[in-house]
Amino acid sequence: MNSLTIASLHGLGLTPHRYRRTHKIGRSGPAQWQTDLPMSPNNRSTATSVAQWEGTLMRTSPNRLVAIIFGAVYILVGLLGFTVTAGVDFIATEGGLLLGIFEVNPLHNIAHLLIGAALLIGGLSGVRAAKGVNITVGAAYLLLGIVGFFIQDSAANVLALNTADHFLHLASALVLLGVGLGTDRAVDTRRTAVA
Repeated sequence: MNSLTIASLHGLGLTPHRYRRTHKIGRSGPAQWQTDLPMSPNNRSTATSVAQWEGTLMRTSPNRLVAIIFGAVYILVGLLGFTVTAGVDFIATEGGLLLGIFEVNPLHNIAHLLIGAALLIGGLSGVRAAKGVNITVGAAYLLLGIVGFFIQDSAANVLALNTADHFLHLASALVLLGVGLGTDRAVDTRRTAVA
């Protein structure tokens, strides 16, 4: 495997521990690259083996699964929220009750739609995108869950948050951050330049 192929593997999000450089004992010459990627049936096409490995990872990734499920749920919640916010001001500090528990206003509904779309797109795009969006949305929900307790009865409560919303945001944050930080560790979310 040459340097160009290694750079291609790195560009696909495979971290350096997925391949290693070895020398055969007693032989001179260039070092050989070994990989733990599955090989294609004809055992010659690295591109095919990388595609198979990436395809397997994408189908079995907890980050992708959580991002897709949470994304779909948040889009549904955002759409359902509009059914209880008729006549509510866009940034009202008090809104309609969704499912009789969660207070929402039109801005809160739009936030749910945007967050759901980001999660769904990340989950459908790949493991790296799903992991990144899970961590980002999880961190935002953690912050919102904590800050929400302090702004609930003030003019800063432009999302019409109530106590049930805070606990739901904190629970969402725990799941998203837990999955985002705790699984798919072989996938690096940062883009790095490869020379």
